[in-house]
Amino acid sequence: HQRLAFGHFAEQLVAQFMCEQGMRLVERNARVGRDELDIVAYDGGDLVFCESAPVKVGPLTWATKASIARVNSPASP
Repeated sequence: HQRLAFGHFAEQLVAQFMCEQGMRLVERNARVGRDELDIVAYDGGDLVFCESAPVKVGPLTWATKASIARVNSPASP
């Protein structure tokens, strides 16, 4: 339960940061079948898909080919 609350808090920080950078949030926790995208936003004319994950290492060091494929899957036509 504590881990879920921390994940939600981290996601909120990411969404706030994206807004501060001028991005426009479209949807949070967007469901596509069994998959979920944490944040969908526009950065100018670009559609951005963001998976937030609270980790104790640098950005993308946790990402594997499988996790990137899962994030990309719901966004694929």
